[in-house]
Amino acid sequence: MFPASEPLLPADVAQPTGFLHTLLTMSLTAVAVLRPLYDATHSVIEDFAWVYLNAAGQRMLQQPERPAASLRMLFPAAQADGVFATCCRAYETSELQRHHTNYQADGLDGYFRLVAQRYENVLVVNFTDTNDQPRTPVEQALRDTQAAEQAARAEAEAQRQRFYEVLMALPAPVATYQGPDHVYHFVNAAYRRYFPAQDLPGRSLRQVLPEAEEQGVLALLDHVYQTGEPSYQQELEVWLDHTGQGQQRRQFFLNLCFYPLRDAQGRIDGVLDFSYDVTEQVQARRHLEELNQELEARVQKRTRQVQQQSQRLARLVQEAPAAIALLGGPELVFELLNDDYQALFPERPLLGRPLLAAVPELADTPLAEVLQKVYRTGETFEGQESPVPFADPDGQVRNRYFDFIYQARYNEFDAIDGLVVFGFDVTERVRRRQHTEGLQTQLLAAAEQRGQLRQEVLKVFQQAPLSVLVLRGPAHVVDYINDYGQGLIAGREVIGQPLAEAMPDMLAQGFVALLDQAYRTGETQRGHEVRMLVDQADGQPPRPYYFTFTYQAYEEAGQRVGVAMFVTDVTAPVLARQQTERLQAELLRVAERRAQERDDLYQVVAQTPVAVLLLREPAHRIDYYNAAFLDVFPPEGWAGGELLGRELAEIYPRMRAAGLVKLLDEVFATGVSQTVLEMPLAELQPGSPRYITLAYQPYREQGRIVGVAALAYDATEQVLARQQVQLLNEQLASTNLGLNTANTQLTHANADLDTFIYTASHDLRMPVANLEGLLAALRQELLDEPVIKRDVEFIMGLMDESIKRFQTTLGHLTSIIEQQANGLRREPLDLAALVAEVQLDLAPLLAEAQGELLVDVQACPILHGSPKDVRSIVYNLLSNALKYRAPGRPARVQLLATCDAQWAELRVQDNGLGLSSAQQSQLFGLFTRLHDHVEGSGVGLYSIKRLIDNRGGTITVESALGEGSTFRVRLPL
Repeated sequence: MFPASEPLLPADVAQPTGFLHTLLTMSLTAVAVLRPLYDATHSVIEDFAWVYLNAAGQRMLQQPERPAASLRMLFPAAQADGVFATCCRAYETSELQRHHTNYQADGLDGYFRLVAQRYENVLVVNFTDTNDQPRTPVEQALRDTQAAEQAARAEAEAQRQRFYEVLMALPAPVATYQGPDHVYHFVNAAYRRYFPAQDLPGRSLRQVLPEAEEQGVLALLDHVYQTGEPSYQQELEVWLDHTGQGQQRRQFFLNLCFYPLRDAQGRIDGVLDFSYDVTEQVQARRHLEELNQELEARVQKRTRQVQQQSQRLARLVQEAPAAIALLGGPELVFELLNDDYQALFPERPLLGRPLLAAVPELADTPLAEVLQKVYRTGETFEGQESPVPFADPDGQVRNRYFDFIYQARYNEFDAIDGLVVFGFDVTERVRRRQHTEGLQTQLLAAAEQRGQLRQEVLKVFQQAPLSVLVLRGPAHVVDYINDYGQGLIAGREVIGQPLAEAMPDMLAQGFVALLDQAYRTGETQRGHEVRMLVDQADGQPPRPYYFTFTYQAYEEAGQRVGVAMFVTDVTAPVLARQQTERLQAELLRVAERRAQERDDLYQVVAQTPVAVLLLREPAHRIDYYNAAFLDVFPPEGWAGGELLGRELAEIYPRMRAAGLVKLLDEVFATGVSQTVLEMPLAELQPGSPRYITLAYQPYREQGRIVGVAALAYDATEQVLARQQVQLLNEQLASTNLGLNTANTQLTHANADLDTFIYTASHDLRMPVANLEGLLAALRQELLDEPVIKRDVEFIMGLMDESIKRFQTTLGHLTSIIEQQANGLRREPLDLAALVAEVQLDLAPLLAEAQGELLVDVQACPILHGSPKDVRSIVYNLLSNALKYRAPGRPARVQLLATCDAQWAELRVQDNGLGLSSAQQSQLFGLFTRLHDHVEGSGVGLYSIKRLIDNRGGTITVESALGEGSTFRVRLPL
């Protein structure tokens, strides 16, 4: 800063002498001489230096005659208060400038009035304050009220500081924006972490995150700022660049809370941003959903494959030349059977019935125990030509013979859940063999005894249902072959030929060697289901056949002469059994692949941080759970061992009480997913402070709902943070409401204090001056001789009148303060009775005016308010109507009261002097008097307007000069 260009001060300023020096020294008001200080351009005044401060100024400002520091350095608040601007304006314009201020800063506390004017190159300032005058009770009451309001404001500021500290410590990002452009005003530490390289305060959100506008975030903020309606957004997806350098945007999911902020007058001036980052939770849930969808897709794919395999297996089962059945559960209920199995029981329904209920004749046979043993142990049982009792339709039980296999069936948990039965009806074969063996025994015995019966035996062979060949000699020349055997060799001519020549394939496959051994040793040779490749007549590759055979040597006259061959073709049942075994192996491979895929998926789910639970069947039996599930839901009080296979409600009974089992039932029944958001875990675990979000999804196998997948996410941190912010919002709203009230009261109090100090110094000066003059006159009269009693009494009367006016003014001011201090008290009151009391008080005035007062309050008999206040309103309006009557006509005043659902209206109409438009604008000012011919203080209308305003009402006036006025008062009921 630089001093003014004029280096020299005026002579009478530099060294005041004589009268000027005496005047400045003894003056009761302060006088200061200031020199302007300019900026570097010498065009703008930046401050003032002190040239001189008289004794009164030194006392008021507590400064020396020439303070070393400049004006703004000593009194920084002078800039905001307007004192500095007044001084600058006075110096620059050379015109007299005035300024009144209640200066309560920089160590000063008083009402100051100052005038300033330039004198050559200095500024002369004359000012005074009220600090030397004793404060009246009214002024002290106002100052006490002001002190209380300031204390309230300090407390509110302390609450704001606590609120600030809490917001800074929150783990969630919090920011506040100011103005319609959403300029950053406050950001906490958690918010700053997202912008490590950017300085946020003072910049708009549009500047920091321009991409937020195109994604609709700024539109949400604009809506909150314009309407005052909070905005809540759950898991809003945004792509942001926090670096502000145009780098690649990152994906975020945010729970947004935008809350409007208001100033002391209740106007929206900003927005609170509480944005909770839930990206990890959303991505975890989406990852799990993708896993679930992948699982569903894989299950559906495997289901289709299994369906195709099942259909293929079903066709194979139906086409297999064997009786096949699937039995389920410990009661061995028929779940599937092919036509060959059903054909064994042509008149019995089997599907869906337990084995022993459908085939009761098995109950007392060893087969029933064998079936149960296989179900218990899993050990496969094979039966060869075993007799099985069958009940005919006539009730008679007959045995049939079967080759069969009982094999255990396993579910995906590697537990036995049924049996697979493969059966081949070999009754005819057994009976043929039995018959053949009997015939063989008879024939051989007969051959030994009666060679002559050979032809008859051959006839018997011819009728046997198996191939019979009689070979003679060591070369095994075919001596006989029956028709059944002839059909087996496809009509080839073999009689009289060695068997090795007639059927070379038997020689190559070792069958002739067995004939040699039987012929040589006489030992019977047997083969069971022996495979033999037989050449085809059409040139096709050899075809495999299976035979059961007996080679038995025979004698004539005690000499071994040949070998008899008894051959049974068992190709069909062997091939059927092999096909059945292949089907069973394929089923086992499918089950193993499904189990491996399930294990792979479980490994993925086991590592996710989200609690996962798979439930099967309508009873919701636990099929799978990961470690995260046990962390959230430890089975407290459960002593039943392993959880798998148990019903959920059995282990967690509180889940049923909380309605979660019912929700599982609904998902299982309808296939519609369900979600439970932010459920207090205390409902399931008393005392737990945690919150969880649950998601239930059906899962299917082969297109059918078989269970429910339950997912649980820990939402504790999110819920607690939101609750804390909601609490802080409520505290902030309460604090703002208190501040609004305190600010309003403080504004009124300051305005009243300013007005009071001004009016007290102005309106009370005259009564005090009058008293001083009268006292001087009285003193003069008393000193003069002789004393005239009449003159003294006259002066004393004038003094009494001045004192009364002084007391009246103070009384009115005290009434105004009491209105502010008493607040609002309401009670029901009888309006007609109250008006009647006022009429009695106004009777003398009404008689003096020779006027007419008309009252109609029947439409609103009861009001709610303070009787004193309502009486003051009615009295002031009616008395003013009578006092300010027109001199040329009788006074006519009317009081009318009406009510509706919310308001009561009092209307006072007169035909008095009336008011001009200019007078109407000044009517309700404190100490305002528009007519001097009637005594008054100018406080009455001001006082009742304050009463009405404080109670949320209104007062208006309609008037025409020379015609009269109508006052309308509206009060809330």
